[in-house]
Amino acid sequence: MSDSKFNVLLYSDGSQQAFSAAVYSANLLKKMPNMQLTIVQVQESDEGSMGVEYSWIDTWPVSPTSEWMKRVIESDTNVRNLYNDILTTTDGIFTDRVKDVNHHVIYCNPSITYTVDALLEYAEKKHFKLIIMGT
Repeated sequence: MSDSKFNVLLYSDGSQQAFSAAVYSANLLKKMPNMQLTIVQVQESDEGSMGVEYSWIDTWPVSPTSEWMKRVIESDTNVRNLYNDILTTTDGIFTDRVKDVNHHVIYCNPSITYTVDALLEYAEKKHFKLIIMGT
């Protein structure tokens, strides 16, 4: 049996679409025992980031005023409970496979062009077989 890993990059920018991509990635991770997931974020500067523990769950929402998070909070109890269930399940999968989930921050000018170029360069350098990102 081969021990080769199926390397997957998940781009996370804190958006609702990135949350959906994380849920999709967690489902793949649950079904693929050889999957190695790297969650990547792009930031403008590395000032003050040394020694900071990263948690994927901290990327949703980007800020408490995120429009989609506001809608979730202001929704009825069923919607809030559904969101919390999805978040808890996704976090549980990532936690269960913690040795197969890495985090990486790319520092560059976070415009769309620079972000895409930085992601593609990183993905090519690290030989990812799949890139997952929200639309």
